[in-house]
Order: sequence, then C-alpha cells, then structure tokens
Amino acid sequence: MASSTYYTQELHGPYELLELGDFALEEGGTLRGCQLACATFGRLNAARDNAILFPTWYSGTSKILEQVYLGPGRALDPDKYFIVLVNQLGNGLSSSPHATAAPFNGPRFPRVRIGDDVRAQHRLITGTLGIDRLAIPA
Repeated sequence: MASSTYYTQELHGPYELLELGDFALEEGGTLRGCQLACATFGRLNAARDNAILFPTWYSGTSKILEQVYLGPGRALDPDKYFIVLVNQLGNGLSSSPHATAAPFNGPRFPRVRIGDDVRAQHRLITGTLGIDRLAIPA
C-alpha cells in the first residue's frame, strides 16, 4: 500500500481499517482486498439493536463527523448508541487511489459509485459487525 502524510491517524483518526475482501463494483471490476476505514463509539448492547450507521460524504472523514455530531447530549450520544462512522470508498482513508497497491493505484483505481458505498457499508454492518438492524435515534 502507498502512504500519505495527509491521510494519517493523527489528522483523521481514530479509525480502523476493516477488511471486506474482494468487492465487485457496479461498473465492473473488483476492488481487491477492499477496506473500509471505520470509527466506532459506544457499546453494542446485548440485543444488538442500538447501532447507528453514519456514512461520511465526498471528501469528508469520520473525524469531522465525530467532532460535530458525537457526544453526550448531541445528536449521536455514545452513551445510548453504538455509532459506526464509515469513510467513503476512494476518500483516502478507505480503499482509494493512493492507498491501493500497484497496478490498481492512482489513475488505474477502478470507478466507484455511490451504490458501491451503500453495498460495502451493508456488508460491513451485516457481515463484519454482525448487526441485522440499525436503530433510529429518538
């Protein structure tokens, strides 16, 4: 994997890189060893029904979401919910042109669509994290 002095844990963390394996894309092609950068806050309860997924936006990162929306008394309270902040494919933290090994790095990085983000996040939530249903904050 290539590295960047901008996309670091110090600037955009904390986050984990969670493996999705090979991931087929809507426009064809496959992201080999697809990774989603993800930050989690709070605890998943025994019923596994207090999880919230908050995906990031184009060029945004989970760190910005954390700073704006998370905390006691805020929209997303980690004392009540298990909050999953996911970084978009191609945004620099998840699988992206600079963080993918040759020969699929840089301009050879495959085209990723928003539908790919949705399917990747669904796989993350249901497969990797084992959550069947997301909560809706009250």
